[in-house]
Amino acid sequence: MHAQYLDAGHLHPAHFCYPITDGSAAGILPMLGCRHTCGFCNLGVPPFRQAPIDLLKVYIDRLEQQEVRKIIISAPTFTQYRHQRERLEHIRAYAQRPAAKGEKVTTIIGSIRADELTMEAELAKGPAAHGWEDQRWSLNRIKAMIGRRLHLTYTVQQVCKLLVRS
Repeated sequence: MHAQYLDAGHLHPAHFCYPITDGSAAGILPMLGCRHTCGFCNLGVPPFRQAPIDLLKVYIDRLEQQEVRKIIISAPTFTQYRHQRERLEHIRAYAQRPAAKGEKVTTIIGSIRADELTMEAELAKGPAAHGWEDQRWSLNRIKAMIGRRLHLTYTVQQVCKLLVRS
């Protein structure tokens, strides 16, 4: 395949979409910057801003027209995008059309803070779902749950910071 430029005439000046594809994959940047203020990171620069959902839908539709079957969603904090569900539903609807012809559309999600994808869902299940008899969460229990379910190691102080941010 040869590289082809997507029509960049209507792209947002913040470049929420990759303006070029090799025909096999293309990318979406649903947001720039980050809301977190981690001392070890500089993702807060540029300032946090989100792509308009309509712009991303148009871009996804263009990818479908060009039969691009791999969509890469690149975001420092995947879960902070306010239209996350709507964007994923649009990609799912696109993926179903080629699937009817036996073709597959792949979505790759790259996020530095992927732990946000599941920690909230795991906490929502409640302590009993994680083996504790009562329904009280403590920092130590959350730390243990994160280790068992998400395979991440945090100190109690780090767990406390994670909870304060959300």
